[in-house]
Amino acid sequence: MTLEACVGNDGQGKYRLEVFLGRKAQSRNDRNLDLTECIPKTATPDNFSVDTNTKTICLVLD
Repeated sequence: MTLEACVGNDGQGKYRLEVFLGRKAQSRNDRNLDLTECIPKTATPDNFSVDTNTKTICLVLD
């Protein structure tokens, strides 16, 4: 899913937020359940990245 993220002190920076759903997140999303518990506890290059050139944030949920 693709969203818009506002970043910066006043939210002045607009970034494209790409969220990729893992198996657990997809299952919970299909049942309209909260995805909060699918957010990785620690950011790693495998589940979180920011590209300031293209203004893109990628997040992979569990």
